[in-house]
Amino acid sequence: AESGNRMLAIVTGFLFALLSDRALVVNNAGFFASLGDLWEKPGFDWTPKQYPPSSTGKMSFFGFSEERRNAAWMELLQCEYWGNMTQKTVAFRGNQYLAQIMRHNPHYARRLQELFPHDMFGTIARFLFRPNKDLTKMTMEWKAK
Repeated sequence: AESGNRMLAIVTGFLFALLSDRALVVNNAGFFASLGDLWEKPGFDWTPKQYPPSSTGKMSFFGFSEERRNAAWMELLQCEYWGNMTQKTVAFRGNQYLAQIMRHNPHYARRLQELFPHDMFGTIARFLFRPNKDLTKMTMEWKAK
């Protein structure tokens, strides 16, 4: 479940970065494997050696009650100010796939429909998560057994 939830959250973070004109940087700390152990870089370095400071724009709702956290996410994901946020860095922390909420945001729905008319998650996941050579080799060996 950890890897699956992580992938769902990365896709959500990617969409937020795309819609708010920011770069995606993924913090690799605390997981059983780094992204580079599993996946090729998706055309950009998403796990740099040094992370940008993120103290000015954190979006983390883990300390709230479930009801308050859900209300905060809904408020955030349905608003129009993402591109107007003054913080250069926004720390997005979560383990859920929230793209469907973003898709129904009236301020971003048309853009998302144009970018991903058929399969938003699959298109983004195929772009971000291409197995590296080691993972491909292990998979092929396992299939051969």
